[in-house]
Amino acid sequence: MDHNAIEQARERQGVVLPSDLNGQAARDATGKGLRRVQLRAYLAETQPYDVEAQLESLKATHESGWWLRAGSALWRYGVADAPEQLEVAIGLTSELVVLEPIKARRLSPSVLAGPRTLDGCPVVALEVAAIQWSHRRPRLEVMRMMEKLLRERRSTLPRLRARLGRGIAGSAVVRESLDELLGGSLERDVRSLKAALEALGVTGLECEVRFVSADGASAYADLLHRPTMTVIEVDGSLDHGERDRFLADRRRDRWMLRDHEARTLRVDVREVRRDLEGLAQEIAGFLLPKAA
Repeated sequence: MDHNAIEQARERQGVVLPSDLNGQAARDATGKGLRRVQLRAYLAETQPYDVEAQLESLKATHESGWWLRAGSALWRYGVADAPEQLEVAIGLTSELVVLEPIKARRLSPSVLAGPRTLDGCPVVALEVAAIQWSHRRPRLEVMRMMEKLLRERRSTLPRLRARLGRGIAGSAVVRESLDELLGGSLERDVRSLKAALEALGVTGLECEVRFVSADGASAYADLLHRPTMTVIEVDGSLDHGERDRFLADRRRDRWMLRDHEARTLRVDVREVRRDLEGLAQEIAGFLLPKAA
């Protein structure tokens, strides 16, 4: 190979393509100390075929028609360690020929809905990847992953729950883990508070409203009272006892006030469950127009 071809291969984690071989037939690759890792991709016999090289060989030989799934996708999202082998998803009618150790699996359009591209790499939606990753894993390990996604605001309860039970193996253990982590459905508590406020005459309440800061940060408000731009956050057990989470929430409250003029009221989920009526009356006092 010439110097330019070597540099190009280095940029692909050492993956060599037939075009790098100066027009020589692929069968001559073995004479150059190369081994075939995909149908049209080669690697030096002395180089480990790790997951980074697997990804580069896949990208170099299949430009589209695939998405990283399960733990491979979580790795690209930055919430899991690098796997030993790539797992990819393809459409039900797609054709994708890959060699070991890369694994390809056909998935329905409903499961593949909402993919993303991260650093030029197509991945399934984060919620789908998390559920796929959870299949056949110990519940404690799944609980830790769900806790991580919720604590770091990578996802929300409604977005995770919306993906459950749609032909994705792992849905049952994720559902059980979310309920166990939160002592029940926090989403249900938010909707109970909304109903109690509406019974007191509060109108203009919206659930799960997305806000984006001036620098691109994203957050979902549990409840938004649109007329007064008041956000009501129901903090569950995951939000207590961690200083980093406390500080992150307060930073979020400040930029929502700065960028959207939205003030935040925070309540503990235990208040909702122990004294819903009293809590609703207290919050309604902030939201209802004052009598003249």
